[in-house]
Amino acid sequence: MSSTQLVKARILAKEVDVAMDVCFNPKELQIEKTAQWEPTSAVQDEPRARFGPTTPASLSVTLFFDTYESRESVYKKFTSQLERLIHIVNESVMRPPLSMFVALLTESWVTDAPEEEDTGRRA
Repeated sequence: MSSTQLVKARILAKEVDVAMDVCFNPKELQIEKTAQWEPTSAVQDEPRARFGPTTPASLSVTLFFDTYESRESVYKKFTSQLERLIHIVNESVMRPPLSMFVALLTESWVTDAPEEEDTGRRA
């Protein structure tokens, strides 16, 4: 797969009625999540550090929108829907909507995927 080949993804947020198809470069997609190790007192039968709280995961990706042929406004068709994902759902749900980013499987992803090694183990 070349570094500029775009693939489709779907962004969904049912709470605010967002369902949109977008394009992105899968080689630029990044998911980040961090965790902390917290030191503890030096007691002999206790580990010197323990696994602390994690931060929420973040997804970074550049989205591409093409409305050239349809002559539609990129803002009206795409950007306005993305803006709905950063505002609170309503007064009773004081958080942004739960959203999903679903990459749509393409034939090139299947043919370019490395083959799994047969270890002889069965689940």
